[in-house]
Amino acid sequence: MAHVALKGLAARRLRAALTALAIVLGVALVAGTYVLTDSITGAFSSIYQNIYQGTDATVTGRSAIGTGGANAFSATAPAFSQSLLARVRALPDVRVAAGDVSGSVQLIQHGKAISFGGAPTIGSSVDPAEPRFSALRLVSGRWPGVNQVVVDTSTASRKGLHAGQLIGVQ
Repeated sequence: MAHVALKGLAARRLRAALTALAIVLGVALVAGTYVLTDSITGAFSSIYQNIYQGTDATVTGRSAIGTGGANAFSATAPAFSQSLLARVRALPDVRVAAGDVSGSVQLIQHGKAISFGGAPTIGSSVDPAEPRFSALRLVSGRWPGVNQVVVDTSTASRKGLHAGQLIGVQ
């Protein structure tokens, strides 16, 4: 039986080689896909663990319509009244509470939008009195005031931005 199989492979060497190549490529593509999805999952897990490190609870708006699915990253939870922060602070077991606002932003430099090939540009407010609640860690300078922004070090170095520089924000 093995003799017949080997004879058939020898008679059609090109077909056998191309079939072997197709199998190797197929297995490599499937393995690569698993590695990529595991890497993405690990990166997002790490981001969310770092964001909420040291936080006991968060309060977010809840959408009446599910935000999952294909548009999960573009959907935002609805905002709620600023008076809710005072109500949360008044709860008996709450020592400190801070609010924030976040969403999509666009930095403008020399009349052009700063972008990185389709990656979302996310902005978030920081309460200067309670910066520990921010996912950001200030490397240099101070937290922004009215009409000011802090830019991450990666964006600053890639786009040649420096402390005190005026840029537009939309």
